[in-house]
Amino acid sequence: MSQFRAIVVHTLQLHALTTFYTQLGFRFECLQAYNGIMYYASKSLPKLEIRPLHKSGQSNGNTVTLEFGIKDLDQVVKQLTSRGISIVQHPTSTPLGYSAIVLDPDGRRVTLVQV
Repeated sequence: MSQFRAIVVHTLQLHALTTFYTQLGFRFECLQAYNGIMYYASKSLPKLEIRPLHKSGQSNGNTVTLEFGIKDLDQVVKQLTSRGISIVQHPTSTPLGYSAIVLDPDGRRVTLVQV
């Protein structure tokens, strides 16, 4: 069973989007990703993260990433691979934890983190 963890929205209007969601009641903290990029994350779970979109854009034009907690990440990735799902990043240790990135059938990035 998976656990919903976060929605990550990528935008060229970082401050405008953060202000908008703050007005909807979200409380954010400014954080620094492992690659040095600054972003905003809500203080409650599941997380709403607002990250800068590179001017070149995301692959497939998608600007939303979903994140789920998975108990047996290696097994789930193996099953997804056998079903022809695209693996962007195979399971590896990252600052986020042991995680992988896959594409859903519509091409959205889905981050899977072992819990």
